[in-house]
Amino acid sequence: MLDDDQNNSVYLTEDINKLYDRISKFVTNLKKGVNLHKNEVSVLMQKYDITTKGLEIQLVKEVLKRLVIDTIINMADTYFKSDKSDNFQLEKDIINPLSSLLNNFHKLSNERSGSSDIIKAVPTKVRQQMYMVLGNLAFSNIIYEEEKILEHPFISNSKKELINTINQYRTINDDSKRKEIENQVSALIRDVISIFYFRRYIQEPIVEYTWIENNKPIDPLTMDGIWNDDIGDLVVKFCSFPLFGTELENLDKMKIYTRARVIT
Repeated sequence: MLDDDQNNSVYLTEDINKLYDRISKFVTNLKKGVNLHKNEVSVLMQKYDITTKGLEIQLVKEVLKRLVIDTIINMADTYFKSDKSDNFQLEKDIINPLSSLLNNFHKLSNERSGSSDIIKAVPTKVRQQMYMVLGNLAFSNIIYEEEKILEHPFISNSKKELINTINQYRTINDDSKRKEIENQVSALIRDVISIFYFRRYIQEPIVEYTWIENNKPIDPLTMDGIWNDDIGDLVVKFCSFPLFGTELENLDKMKIYTRARVIT
């Protein structure tokens, strides 16, 4: 059963939090042994509509965390929308028609006579099972030619692009430390895609996510950050990690999985 494996809601919440920690480790603390490229960072701040007189290290870290997620999602969107055909497109061949197929399956079970509560529940169960498989296997290493292992080409290419993107804004001077961090990038990319594209669809209702806009008043219910008990007139300066939950537009029914990470 789904509730007995790593895809239930408790494990999903834990893994979302672990993902934030993994992104933080990739960005680094931007202190000893790391060069910050201030001019490039200033341009990036403008891209995210951040007005600041100086480059606060904590703010820069949060911006780079957001950039990591945005970069991976952009690469994944490009892959799923691409018309390119190759031998490693199983994920694309599955995900592109899946949404339409599940919607039609849901309509069939609800709009045809002879249906029952058991039949109406089937589309949800099919959705959960399909996304469970994708969440666990999509973009994992490929077995070919008598047990040889190949890293999925999308992951291999995306790893290079993500490293190059972040290195525009910070570089790690110590080679051993740099290699240690970069060796985790493939897993980081898979984790982002697994949570944002697949595993949240296993839950019922489907888990949503939303980014908190700059200058929004601080809400401790939906946001996590550093502030005193008296939040006063504090507002969001930047959101580095989204809010995950269900019924996010309905305060009475809202269920929070993880709060958004913000800096005030």
